[in-house]
Amino acid sequence: MKPFKLASWDKKGSYTHIKIDSGAEPLLIGEGYCTIIAGP
Repeated sequence: MKPFKLASWDKKGSYTHIKIDSGAEPLLIGEGYCTIIAGP
């Protein structure tokens, strides 16, 4: 079981866009607040 890998990190304005590659499909998250991702 691999932990999530941070593929890219971009900060635009007051929003933080995080792209996470979990190995299966890339997951793109755009949130203005802290986002916590718990893997299986």
